[in-house]
Amino acid sequence: MKKQTEVPHSVELEIEVLARIFINNNEMDTISELISEKYFYITVHSRIYELMIQLYGKGLPISLSTIKGYIAREFTDINVTEYLGELISFASPFSSMEKLCFALRELYLKREVIKLSERSISNCYDDDLKLTASACIEKMESELFNVAISSGEQRTLQHLSQVTRKNIKNLDAAINSGKSISGTTTGFYDMDHLTGGLHPSDLIVIAARPSMGKTAFALKIAYNVAKHYHDEKIEQSVAIFSLEMSAEQLGSRLISMTTGIDGHRLRNGMIDKKKELPQINEKISEIAALPILIDDTAAMTIASIRAKSRRIKRTHNVGLIVVDYLQLARASNTNSNTNRVQEIGEISQGLKAIAKELSVPVIALSQLSRAVESRDDRRPMLQDLRDSGNIEQDADIVCFIYRESYYLNRAIEQNDGLSASERGDLVNKRNMVGNTAEILIAKQRNGPIGTFCTIFEGNTTNFLNMERRD
Repeated sequence: MKKQTEVPHSVELEIEVLARIFINNNEMDTISELISEKYFYITVHSRIYELMIQLYGKGLPISLSTIKGYIAREFTDINVTEYLGELISFASPFSSMEKLCFALRELYLKREVIKLSERSISNCYDDDLKLTASACIEKMESELFNVAISSGEQRTLQHLSQVTRKNIKNLDAAINSGKSISGTTTGFYDMDHLTGGLHPSDLIVIAARPSMGKTAFALKIAYNVAKHYHDEKIEQSVAIFSLEMSAEQLGSRLISMTTGIDGHRLRNGMIDKKKELPQINEKISEIAALPILIDDTAAMTIASIRAKSRRIKRTHNVGLIVVDYLQLARASNTNSNTNRVQEIGEISQGLKAIAKELSVPVIALSQLSRAVESRDDRRPMLQDLRDSGNIEQDADIVCFIYRESYYLNRAIEQNDGLSASERGDLVNKRNMVGNTAEILIAKQRNGPIGTFCTIFEGNTTNFLNMERRD
């Protein structure tokens, strides 16, 4: 095979694009949205196009006379008048300008991939022990993603008529579906009623203090969605990035949730082999058939989560992504000047970018600050989101989990100076509250806020609907 010595480029193609602009300045209306000066390989061509953009932006004519002076001062080694004159002669009125720009973009992308590959090879030869093989792969995937995003076609404007046609199409689909919600069901009736289900491109943040059941609630939603895909024979899957718990721990929770057997007894093998073991085996077979994928790699960067999400979308058509939890992820690029707020901001923005790019809902779990504990009413508020206001800003939906019974039990167990009557009051209140868990939807970009209640079974870490509804 003959080795290529020159990087992909076409001098003739670059000249034809520039020539067409000189002949008809109105071509800039189309071109300026499709390409930038970095798409040109020849330096002088890149500079000419940059000047064209500047002149066009100021409402000035793009001509030999307006360009020549700048080029002559910067490129003294060429005959500018002769060069520009020859350039204009290349103009062809028969070529599609959009196709010319697309071809220019393709050559630019190939050059960027070559540069990226060369940098990746250089990184692999580096003797620095800090740069592991997995770090090299992650860095390459991250840079490749940035190339794809930054050099994508820049035309994003849509006429309102195009948008409304899509709106009508979505409305017709919702009406004809026969369902009362427009998105994918969460399995929680009241949540579906408030949110309309899970929608593509949405970032849903589920936040709570430790021991409130964040993981259990998100795992139940993931299970419900995967079961919906399986039962309806929908070729989609659910991906869970578990940065805190192992895949085996999540599997054990699912078995406990679906069988109703105490999780502590399951972990310690304290089960009735005749009555409970067949039930466990049956539920394991059902769970194994569900399209759920788990990645329990610890301390993943947002770039790694993004790269893996794209891969799962391509190979398993992922329809829902769950990240447990946000504060355990790492930013892609950190240095001594990067503070925690900036890092969390990059992570939340990255999760929203994944939701938009892959057009899937992303559920991200989040810790809350200790400020919750210092209030009489410990129901969370948006300002309790830990480390960053970016989480609230980037999220389409923010919901909190609050279990009053947790705090009542803690107060009873601590029993610091409580009188018999005070302790009796707390016990009565706990009995009234029971195992109710409140889910507070504190922000919803496209719908109402509100609160609904579920049942939380502590021994199986399972969330259930309060009552069945049609």
